[in-house]
Amino acid sequence: MYIAIGKLARPHGTKGHIKVLPYSGIPERFLGLKMLFVETETGLERFLVESVEEQGEIALIKFKAVDSRGDAVKLSGCEVLLPADQKIDLPDDVFFIHDVVGLKVFDKEGNPLGMLEAVMQSAGPDVYVVRDGEREALIPAVSEFVQEIDIPGGRMVVSLIEGMFSDED
Repeated sequence: MYIAIGKLARPHGTKGHIKVLPYSGIPERFLGLKMLFVETETGLERFLVESVEEQGEIALIKFKAVDSRGDAVKLSGCEVLLPADQKIDLPDDVFFIHDVVGLKVFDKEGNPLGMLEAVMQSAGPDVYVVRDGEREALIPAVSEFVQEIDIPGGRMVVSLIEGMFSDED
């Protein structure tokens, strides 16, 4: 089993370097890695890591077989994965996407709201997509809305404001 740990963004320079957006927000996670898997159009491919450099909130990576900007462009938008047994421990308030997708979502009173079906990443905080049949809510992943995440219990408790579900006026 593999876990997605980031997304390859755009190339950097002309020698095959490419920016990685870490899903955990922890770019140093990539330091010291010798090998990564990339989900390409043709499937999961293994890449040997030549170098990694932390640059603010991103990591700049150079794979051994990627030697030009053109090679790096082909990987832009692809997910970066690791074997699940190599995942790192995250701070208490940070979760892997694969751990939260599928959680049952409840309001503060214990009423079921639906299932967390996806996580949208944005320039700001992540946004949880919660669906209940045809209804959909987009809930910012911030403490004002997300009250509790219980991964072992398979549940999330949220505080909503009026109009968050798509069928509300």
